[in-house]
This record gives sequence, structure tokens and C-alpha cells, in this order.
Amino acid sequence: MKHKITTLLFFITLGFSFNLFFTESSQAEVCAKTNGGIIMKDPAVTTQTYADGSDTVDAPFNYADGYVDSEFSTNNTNACNEMPEYYGVLINRIAICKDDPYVDGANPVLTSCVDIVNKPANTTYTEISPDTENDLVSEGLIDSDLIIAQGSYPYAFVVVNNKLKVKHVQKYVEPDGTDATMRGFGNGATGITGTYCYTLEKTTTYSNSIWDGAYKTAMGSGTIVQAGDGTNATMACNDTKATADSNAAWSTEIIDHLGDNITDKTALVSSRDYLIGTGVDAGVDLASYMLKTGGLVLADNIDNAVRIGAIYRYATPVVISENTVGIKFDFGTTYGSSLDVIVDGSDNVWMKKTGVDPFIMKILTRERRAARIRAWR
Repeated sequence: MKHKITTLLFFITLGFSFNLFFTESSQAEVCAKTNGGIIMKDPAVTTQTYADGSDTVDAPFNYADGYVDSEFSTNNTNACNEMPEYYGVLINRIAICKDDPYVDGANPVLTSCVDIVNKPANTTYTEISPDTENDLVSEGLIDSDLIIAQGSYPYAFVVVNNKLKVKHVQKYVEPDGTDATMRGFGNGATGITGTYCYTLEKTTTYSNSIWDGAYKTAMGSGTIVQAGDGTNATMACNDTKATADSNAAWSTEIIDHLGDNITDKTALVSSRDYLIGTGVDAGVDLASYMLKTGGLVLADNIDNAVRIGAIYRYATPVVISENTVGIKFDFGTTYGSSLDVIVDGSDNVWMKKTGVDPFIMKILTRERRAARIRAWR
């Protein structure tokens, strides 16, 4: 009987939180910067491109530290990954697992998993920002009487709504550090220029397809923008940071599928096996699902792919012991928010969209030792 008691752990309410962290990675597709801004090479002065099949794509940015994109084999780019100032995610489920829940082409198997969050009807977004921790108990995501068995958990299973949100302001500069001229939404097809560009309350999809009316109804989104230049730009720009900060709004990216190039709604790939290292953190591998509303059944149509299932495989397992007094979930979004531009025929650089790519979740624990609580690890 004593053994049974010590293999269960009661968590007090102060022990659960979320925050954003900056991933340290040689592979993150961040762009070169100077003077606090992303360096933009004016296409009218310097022509930079890359080849995408038979297409030549204008690319006014360069990746930092000489990084070469593995997909296009170039250091030139038209999209920069940034940690957003604010990130919004609607969380339905978080579980830690002793065995791998991923099954290729089939529903996830959670028989070895322990739920930490299980709120399938949750409709409230958790708004996360760097250096700020969210108390998940006070937000109603975690019950205060949660019990987790001691042991080693190498996997985590996460279900979130497929509509992810970001709010962000970004500065752009010329190679010499002076203000760059970017062009954003406003004033019709002419746009409005500035050096500080910010997100607007607009909705796009990961594939940049608007699909059809049935899809908009299924997603609960009245208007989906096919992002581009002119009136299809989804960010605005001006020359004053304070104005950009006050005008920035939550933009929404709908993850419509797992990156496959499809036109048939029923042709989506609903499961994606592990990406080793995720391109962001060598200690975390990521597998993913597109799921129906309940979060455990594979989607079979773009219209019912309304949840994202993510499975994280950790090189260093999460260990729960009798001394564990808290768990912190770190969402790494350095690699997860993409600021995309498009260059028009007059060499104007338009703020096309704020894309959202997969986020990485690390789990840290805190333990009590000799009447004191240790740091997160």
C-alpha cells in the first residue's frame, strides 16, 4: 500500500504555466538584421532571387549567419521567421505519454498518456508573450486536483484549434541601417509605406488558398484573404513605432493542411511522421495530425480538419518524481511565425502575410529539494 501512495503525485495550483521562449538553433530561418531591424535590400538597387521550380522569385532578404535553405539551396529569401510579440493558441488537450502515441495514417493511441489539459469544448485563446508566464489553473485549463503517476515520459500529445493568432510589429532597414521603405495595406491598390509594419485583423490560410464558401462556413470565418500585394496585403506599415504598436491587431492563420499541394479537399494528408530535430531543436522531434473536432479522429476532408494534433518526442524525457512541484510548458515560436513579402512589377516590397508554422513545446519541471524549490529544468 505504501508503494501505491508514493507512485502518485498531487500537484498544487501554483505549479503550471505557459510562456514563449527563444529557440537556440543554427537551422532557424531568421533573417539578417542591423540597427534593430530586418535588412531589406531594395529590389530597385540590388536584384536578389531564388528558383522555385521554373519560377524565379524575388527575395530581398538574406538568412542570418550564412544559413542556406535546404528546400531551395539559397541564402536569399522572401520570408523571415520571427518570434511574435504575442501568440494566441486555443488549447484543447495536453498529455504526457510513456509510449509513442503516433500511428502513421491512423488515429493516435493514448493508452499510456496522462492528461494535463483536457478541455475539448474550450473556446478561449491563451495569449502568450515572451517573458510572461500564464497560470493555467487560473485560466481554467488545468484542474487543481490533478494527479500524475511518477515515471519517465518521453512523449507529449497536444491538440489545438487550427486557427492560430499572432500580433506583431516589425522594423525593416536598408543594409546601412537606415529606414527601409516597405509597403502595406491601405489607400487601395497604392498601399501605405513605412519602416514599421504590423499585423491586421485579417485571416489567411497556411496554403494561401481561400477554398470555397463551404470551407469558410466550416472554419467560422466570414472572410479569408488570399494574401498578396495591393488590397490583398495583410499587414500595414508606417514610420512611427508608437503608431504601429497601437494599431497592431491579432491576425489569424488557419492551418488548412500539413503542407501538401492539393486542390481536392479530400486529398489532404492527415498524418505526418516525425521530423527529426524539427529543424529547430535537436532534442525534439515532431509528428503531426489534422484532426476532426473531437481531436482524436483523423480528418478526411479540408472542411473537417479543424484541430492540429502534435506529438513531441523528447531526447531527454520528462521525469515526474515525488519531489516534483510544478510543470512549465515553453512554446518555442522563433521558427513558427513567418513574415512574408512579395515584390511587384515596380520593385515595391509588399507585406504579404504573417504566416504561422509549427511551434515547438518543451516541458520543464521544478522539484523540491531539502526544504527549497529548485530552478526549472
